Amino acid sequence: MLGSLTLDNLAPVQNELMALAKLLAEEVLKREIKETNTKIEDHYLQGMLELLQVLSQRYPQLKLDIG
Repeated sequence: MLGSLTLDNLAPVQNELMALAKLLAEEVLKREIKETNTKIEDHYLQGMLELLQVLSQRYPQLKLDIG
């Protein structure tokens, strides 16, 4: 859903999205490793990474801000 919106549509909430991306990046780095083999999937981590990917595609400067 977020991936289909344009930057003009997202302008009113840009600051909140940037803050969310930074928070997600911090959570990914702090997250304990749950996947010990290929059969165990960490769906929470996958979701956070997918959202970060969409946000960084919409706001490329995020890559510089959050590393």
